[in-house]
Amino acid sequence: MISFGIVLHDQHGKTGIEVTAEEFNGKLACLQERRKDCRKNTTVLRIRIEQQKREIDHFHHELLQAAERF
Repeated sequence: MISFGIVLHDQHGKTGIEVTAEEFNGKLACLQERRKDCRKNTTVLRIRIEQQKREIDHFHHELLQAAERF
């Protein structure tokens, strides 16, 4: 089994940890999956925002037309 050390630096100094390649690959795969999910969620939110913008524009147009009639 391959293992390697990683040294993390924070405001308190260095902290060393040792992980196996299998653990590292598992964590990496998990992070990549979360990244995909975040991208999907971002796309869905963009679509919803665009739909709401169109609805607001349509409502604004209807209000202007109603105001012109009076």
